[in-house]
Amino acid sequence: PIVSEEEALVETGIIEDIIETGKKDITFVLQDNSKKYYINRGLEKGLEIALLREELIGTEVVFKYPEYKNILTLINKNRPIHISKVQFGDQIIFNELKE
Repeated sequence: PIVSEEEALVETGIIEDIIETGKKDITFVLQDNSKKYYINRGLEKGLEIALLREELIGTEVVFKYPEYKNILTLINKNRPIHISKVQFGDQIIFNELKE
């Protein structure tokens, strides 16, 4: 679901790695965090992994994402979390939240 910024959950962490997964998805790995976060079809949305890695690895980012309450998330707690916003300092890298 697409939610407003006020409804979104927030996760902050240091980027350890950024990889391509699935069908052109961009997956972020945070230090000391077992969860994975991804932008669905991020490569099709104009994001480039090489540039993201250069800019973000080792830096603190803020992810915002909707709360998912469905059977898939209950069964598979290791399922990557679809993120709706990626922010690095004052810079917004990606945003699909409702205005």
